[in-house]
Amino acid sequence: MEGGARFSGFLHFYFSTSVLRGGVIMKKILILGILCFVLTVSVLAEGIDYGNLSPEELQQLIADASSALEEKNGNTELSVISVDDLFTLYSENEAAADLKYTNNLVRIEDNVYDIDKEGKKYRVKLGDGGLFSNSIICYMKEDQISKIAGLEKDSDAVIEGICEGNPSWSIMYLKDCIIVD
Repeated sequence: MEGGARFSGFLHFYFSTSVLRGGVIMKKILILGILCFVLTVSVLAEGIDYGNLSPEELQQLIADASSALEEKNGNTELSVISVDDLFTLYSENEAAADLKYTNNLVRIEDNVYDIDKEGKKYRVKLGDGGLFSNSIICYMKEDQISKIAGLEKDSDAVIEGICEGNPSWSIMYLKDCIIVD
């Protein structure tokens, strides 16, 4: 009985003192250590052995990485696409269009059929504005207000933004948009 009393006394001490707070910290440290271990293992599991690459292969790897980085940072020229062409690409092969456009920077040139504000965000709507026609709603960056003010309905504009992909019905959305001069 004495051993049981000691154990319950230990539990009472453990749960009623700062040892518990230290235990929480230790749990956090342990979880962080496990996450670091999993991350290290996953990086090593990629299977790329850079030590066995020839100098030419390393140069190609560096060139490919530099090219991908430039493209991601927007240092390459974007091709311009119309609203209907973008919807056509999605209808022909949504998987291919998702890979190329979803969550990526796109540049759209088309007719401005409406300019409005939703909450604090200005929106520019591209397309022909018909009831069943394709349209892209562009949520503009805040610093674009003077350029938005210069737009006119029923005139063409070039707008660049992040495509949210997956058109629902006949509407697609772009976010963080700017007007390209």
